[in-house]
Amino acid sequence: MSRIPAPAFDSLVLRAVTAEIASLAGGRVTRVWQPAEEEILLAVRTRAGTRHLLCSIHARWARVHLVAARADDGAAGEVTFPFHQFLRRRLADARMIRIEQPLFERTLTLTCETLDGEAQLIAEIMGRHSNLILVRDGVIAGALKPVTSAMSRARQVLPGRRYTPPPAPPHPRPPEVTAEGLAASLRGHPGLLWRALVEGVLGISPPIAHEIAYRAGFDPSMSPADVPAAPLAEALHRIAADAEAGRFAPTLYLDAHGDPAAFAPFPLAIYAHLTPVPAGMSEAVDRFHRAAAPGERLEQQRRSVVAVIKEKLGKVERGLAEARAQMAEAAEAGRLRKMGELLLAYQSQVPTRAAAFTAPGYDDPAEEMVIPLDPARSPVQNAQRYFRRYAKLQAVRKALPPRIAVLESEQAYLGAVRVHLEHAAGGEDLAAIRRELEEEGYLRTRRRAARGAAPAARPQPRTFRTPDGFTILAGRSGRENDHLTFKVAGPDDLWFHARGIPGAHVILRDGGRRPSREAILSAAGVAAYFSQARESGKVAVDHTARRYVRKPPGSRPGTATYTREETVTVEPRLPETAAHPGTGAPRNA
Repeated sequence: MSRIPAPAFDSLVLRAVTAEIASLAGGRVTRVWQPAEEEILLAVRTRAGTRHLLCSIHARWARVHLVAARADDGAAGEVTFPFHQFLRRRLADARMIRIEQPLFERTLTLTCETLDGEAQLIAEIMGRHSNLILVRDGVIAGALKPVTSAMSRARQVLPGRRYTPPPAPPHPRPPEVTAEGLAASLRGHPGLLWRALVEGVLGISPPIAHEIAYRAGFDPSMSPADVPAAPLAEALHRIAADAEAGRFAPTLYLDAHGDPAAFAPFPLAIYAHLTPVPAGMSEAVDRFHRAAAPGERLEQQRRSVVAVIKEKLGKVERGLAEARAQMAEAAEAGRLRKMGELLLAYQSQVPTRAAAFTAPGYDDPAEEMVIPLDPARSPVQNAQRYFRRYAKLQAVRKALPPRIAVLESEQAYLGAVRVHLEHAAGGEDLAAIRRELEEEGYLRTRRRAARGAAPAARPQPRTFRTPDGFTILAGRSGRENDHLTFKVAGPDDLWFHARGIPGAHVILRDGGRRPSREAILSAAGVAAYFSQARESGKVAVDHTARRYVRKPPGSRPGTATYTREETVTVEPRLPETAAHPGTGAPRNA
């Protein structure tokens, strides 16, 4: 059975939203602001009150819908962006006169009467190609995302250019689909049934393609060639007829925990495993995205930091490989000195303009040594050349070990940061890692809170309790590892770390009692879980009293050495009991 797809803000959802926002026609734009880099929010005053319209061109969550006013919208200290300032000037006191969306297309046009005449604010909801464009007299006045010729040869979106709609694929609209045409399209498609529908019919998203297959009685993951087209065409026409007639019944779907999990313009069979809740289309989309936004923002931020770390790590690894290669070459320095000395000792026997000379061995005359020569140089000059190379390599041999040590330390540190990033479970975790990377010079320092504001509180370590009442603490970043190990832990507390791989420092607090074997294994499981080997079946974890852990002077955050350790092998897992209240630690599944 095909995996149920995530909800999509497709042409049908946009059509349902368009029906809802029709009441904005005749209203006046009283405010324009930009809550985020890829979002514009319009406040439109109508006879029924002020409504707020969100236009987002997020690559994954592009959408247009009404939202409830929020206390932080348009707050004093808001960040301003060039397009926001431009749009605020152009749409000042504009009256919205028409709202249009071509059926089965993902573009919405808001025509406004401005102080300078008519203008169209066009939202193009097309995944990573989404955009918000202001057009006057058919000419682009501005765009939230300018598109240059370097970005797209097919279509540039720049001020001063004629506006052309996004190119539409040469697919039939749903009402135009015939059983015969659909059969031909299915026969020629090498993939899955649902994908053949998406790629063969205009305006069909993955959820609607799955729904069409379900309603026709087929598995969406079947081969298209094995499916009769007539039932599919009939199901498609029913959905198209509902959309054309505006027969929408917007639905929000909740999961088993009561959290928004999907939305649709009318009830869909593919979401039968979820709980349907009737709602306005905008309300359903807004509630879903508000629930998904924190996780999506966290993942975006995580990916951006991981990309920086991967780039830095690549440079370090290339530098380390080069330094090690130079070290291997420098190991031959002694041989160069020997060849120079042999040339001086046997210079009278070296033939004129010879390319090589075979001399008796340096340590054992019976083992001959072949010495390459520059024919244009004398034996003495060749010897001097070998001595110069020997001296240079000797200098390299002295300089390289400290450089290699620095590079190895940086490689280990960046590797540990990647592990912390992978295990970051929330905004606090990621913020702690960002602060550390800024302080270490890997990330540009972001603008901080206004002067006089209270400094951010130090995030608490992840905290767990064992069944027999011991407390386990685990660091979230290199600096937090240092703080936990050398500021929080007592000398008799047990310190844990996955053996030989990056991971969190973990402390088992003794609380004046001797830790049980179960508590030790539980803490070791936490250290394994928050290590590079989380996905492994078994992980070797070292533990020792905190008094035997040292931080080398000048070392990177999270670096430690230890002695008198014992090693246990455990599965990566968190304790069964809930995290200690108030620490922000993740709940266990």
